[in-house]
Amino acid sequence: MPQKFYVKHYYEYYTGKKLDYNNPIEFNQKLSWYKVFYRNPLLPKLVDKYAVREFVEEKIGKQYLNDCIGVYNSPKKLTGTNYQKNL
Repeated sequence: MPQKFYVKHYYEYYTGKKLDYNNPIEFNQKLSWYKVFYRNPLLPKLVDKYAVREFVEEKIGKQYLNDCIGVYNSPKKLTGTNYQKNL
């Protein structure tokens, strides 16, 4: 289902109001517009907890980063013993 269609119908179903992408007035209408049309190439990097570390280190310094215990691609690889010994 196209995102534009889904967001519009979701908004209208839960608010009972029509969504006009050309003239969003209310805050939630503007959020819906952002979900569909705002595409900043930096956003995927900022929502990745590991990738954002490089960005933070470059912009404000490594001293603001917490310790990284580990990076796992699957929750199955995160066992209780691996996690506990690093605490």
